[in-house]
Amino acid sequence: MALGQKRARAFGVLYLITFVTSIPALALYEVVLRHPVGYIAGAGHDTQVLFAALLELLLIIANIGTAVVIAPILRRQNEEGAIGYVTARLIECTFILVGILCMLGIITLRNQVAGPAEGTVAYTLAAIKDWTFLLGPGWVVGWGNGLILGYLMYRSGLVPRRAAWLGLIGGPLIIMSGTAVMFTGNQPSSTLHSLQGIMSAPEILWELFLGIYCTIWGFRRDAPILSGSARRQLNPSRLRTPQLSRPTRSHRRSSGSSPCPGSRSSRAPGESARCKVRTPSFVAVFWSRASRRFAVRRAGMLGRRPRAARRGRASADHGCRGR
Repeated sequence: MALGQKRARAFGVLYLITFVTSIPALALYEVVLRHPVGYIAGAGHDTQVLFAALLELLLIIANIGTAVVIAPILRRQNEEGAIGYVTARLIECTFILVGILCMLGIITLRNQVAGPAEGTVAYTLAAIKDWTFLLGPGWVVGWGNGLILGYLMYRSGLVPRRAAWLGLIGGPLIIMSGTAVMFTGNQPSSTLHSLQGIMSAPEILWELFLGIYCTIWGFRRDAPILSGSARRQLNPSRLRTPQLSRPTRSHRRSSGSSPCPGSRSSRAPGESARCKVRTPSFVAVFWSRASRRFAVRRAGMLGRRPRAARRGRASADHGCRGR
């Protein structure tokens, strides 16, 4: 199996892991998020919340994995877009991590003596958890998984382009619904939450499609960026540049007398007059000119003509010039 298809299978499996970890974790947190004050005052289910925190830690690893695995392929299509997708994933994981810390803080408060101050702190931590969910999976995902990844998949042809429209449409819908909920104060009883769930359907279908399609079939084998020729065209910086070494003294002496392949004395009839010898590097030119100046100054001090001047100025420079 080619490396690109191995990356595709890993990409799909990691996307499926994000579904397996995120949905149960949200359900396990529900008992704390609805009544945080009553949770710390009563006999809470710490094991349930800790298991949800573990699932979200695995979610963070899966999210980062979906970006790291596919970034080397996407950068052949658009390097800026690939970096933007990785960055969006990292920002989303940052919000998730802050939410995990809030839930663990509520468990710590429950193990202490519950009072009015602890109840206020627990309510605040639960509210921060709600905001992290809104800004992370409810807003940043629209940019990363929706717009950026959808555009890159559409342009590269790694998946069917009709399916990529789910991300291109679902991303803006999540951004708009998340922005509307944010300006209403993120109230749990707001009707916009129900509307946000409906508007998130295209994005959910897009991510579920990526997980299933890439796990079973991998990337499309006729995608241009998976071929070696397209890889070289899209990454001209990877082409090797010949390293030029500093010419020796014997080479500088012989360069003036030996004709270059493009000179009139050696080229065949109809052949181009362009010289085929490598262009001298900056270090070689600088070295030859500095040697000539040093020879001129030394000869002026001794009162005799420098040897470089007797040979002629053209023989001191490295390289050849076509006539």
